[in-house]
Formats: sequence, C-alpha cells, structure tokens
Amino acid sequence: MTGERPLRVTRVYLWMRLGGTERQLARVLPRLEARGRVRTRLVLTREGGPLLGPLEEAGIPVEVRRLRGRLRPATIRWLADRLRATGTDLVQGHAHGPSTTSTVAAWRAGLPAIATVHTLGSISGMRHRLQERLLAPLRAAIVCVSEAVRRDYARATGVSPAKVHVLYNGLDVAAIAGIPRQRQAVRRELGLPGDALLLLCPARLIPDKDHETLLAAFARVAAAHPRAHLALAGEGPLADELRTMVARAGLGSRVHLLGARDDVPRLLRAADMAVLSSRREGFSNVVLEALAAGIPQVVTDVGGNREAMEGSATGRLVPPGDPEAFAAALDELLANAPLRERLGEAAARRARRFDLDRTCADTEALYARILARGPRA
Repeated sequence: MTGERPLRVTRVYLWMRLGGTERQLARVLPRLEARGRVRTRLVLTREGGPLLGPLEEAGIPVEVRRLRGRLRPATIRWLADRLRATGTDLVQGHAHGPSTTSTVAAWRAGLPAIATVHTLGSISGMRHRLQERLLAPLRAAIVCVSEAVRRDYARATGVSPAKVHVLYNGLDVAAIAGIPRQRQAVRRELGLPGDALLLLCPARLIPDKDHETLLAAFARVAAAHPRAHLALAGEGPLADELRTMVARAGLGSRVHLLGARDDVPRLLRAADMAVLSSRREGFSNVVLEALAAGIPQVVTDVGGNREAMEGSATGRLVPPGDPEAFAAALDELLANAPLRERLGEAAARRARRFDLDRTCADTEALYARILARGPRA
C-alpha cells in the first residue's frame, strides 16, 4: 500500500467495553495485524475496557486519553500532534463523536480520514446532521456496516452516496463452526432437561434489545412446546425488571437469565435456534455468530439483519415490537425439526460471506483506493 512498509492507521473510538463495535474491533484489528499489510494504533477517548486483551496480545498499541469536547481546540490539537508523531498514514474514527474529532484532527495533520457509522439513527438532530454535511468534504470516505445503515445515513445527512461505502462486519467462521456442539454438556450446566429445545438470546439487557417483546412471544408458545427453554445471555440495567417479568408470567422454570458470558459461540453451537428482538441494529454480530454456528434464528427485521440472513433462507424475520408475529415464527420452527435442520445448513453456508479475512481484505482494498487518489478526493 505504501511501498515496502505496512500502512500505519490510527483508529479512534471511545472505549473497549462489552459491545458490538468493541467486539468487532477486537476481532478485526488483530487479524489485520497478522496479515501484515496494516499496522494499527488505537486511541480511546474515554477509557479502556475488558476487550483490550485481544489487542494487547496482538501487540497493537492502545492509548487511553480522556478528551473533553469533540471539537475543543485543545482536543483537536492533541490528536493532530499524536497523528504526526506516530507517522500515521490514515485515520479512521468510529461512531459520531470520535469520527468528528478524528476527521478534524486528520485535516489539521494533512491526512485522509474515514468516518465509520455502526447503527441506524446514529445521526439524529439538526446539529449532528449539519456537522456531517460540513465534515463530508474533509473525509476520504464514510464507512457503514450494512446497506441499511448506508441508506439511513444518506437520507439523514444528504451526503453523496458515492462517498459512502459498505464494509460488513466479519468473524472467524471456521473457529466458530469448529466448536463441538456439546448439547448435553451445555444443558447440564444450565440445569435444563437433556431433551430441551434451547432458544438463545445473546444481547445486552437494554431497551434497544426489547426483551419484553421476546418474553411476550415466548409466553405465547411455551405451553404448546413444553420442551422449549429460553436463555438470555447478557447483562445490563434491565436485569431486575426482566426477572420480575419472567416471574409474573410464571416462566421461572423456562426462562433463564445467564448474565454476562464469554462463551456465546459455544452456547450457540449447543442451541437449537438464536432469537433477537432488537428495535434497531446496524449489522448484528449475534446474527453473524448464529450463522457461523449453523443454527436457524428468529430476529426482527431491522438494520442489516435481512442482508445478513439472506431473507428467510436462514431463519425468520419479523417486524419489531410484534409479539404475535414473533410467536408465530417461533411456533413454526419449534414444531418442525427438519425445517430447523435445513435452515441451519443454509446458515452455515451463508456465514462464509462474512468471513473475517474477507472483511480484512475489503478494508485493505478501501485503504489502498483512498491513498491512491489523495486525502479527500
């Protein structure tokens, strides 16, 4: 990309907490490092976090610097100085705030900048829309994680679609597919019957994930499918509220709150299907992991879920906030084991489209095109 040496990229984000963007960075950056064409530095503008481990193991430099005010002159000056001092070739920000700061700092340092948009509705309000329009000429590219997010961003900002690119999230498909299924072992660990039909929802317990709709849907099918059990893998501020909902619905023996888990791919490989009732998504890592695990899923038709699942080829898509539609899809799959098997096989094939090496290759190709045409062409 830049002759004999690897391209030096500085990425800017908030933190490395347990979230979708953070998990994607923890996957992609070490793989890019291993491929040898890109060397990454990560600047975190708020704090570190529990997902720093994979980056440290890969030898990726991480600098945590609490920066006040995304456009504060001292903030811009500090970041621009760091970009020059580290010999950065290209800057990539993630989410609106870090992308705003990194774009202006890159402009000050005379470097190309990329802004990354991870979810629907991330550019809301007149002030944010105006900022995006003013910053667009300073950016070499805007990257969105799905076509749905790209359309949403273009509508919200009026930025030329020619400047907006789609780079799908990726994951190590072979690593997930190679995990033993361990159906009986996982059911014993969770205290479930050996013949339980396990529905797994790996998602933070926050309003956007709308677990209330999922619980209402499961309550509608629980009596007709006595072997079905629903496990919620995740933590968040709604944990106590959801426990109360489960108890009031009389589902305490059928719905299991597992808390935070670091073995979600293993749980997916042992599950019969994945479920996700989100009100909004950008491009769900959970959906990709379920594809790689080779299981069907019932998810809401939001964000990039339809793109990832290839429509109904690998599961069922339902409208958000609709317990009856969600319940109907659950009932269809729970009642039909051959259908679950066919959808699971299709899911495993579809997962190959999102292999991590393809994501990295697409990222490297975008970087090369940007450098070939100049900082903000």
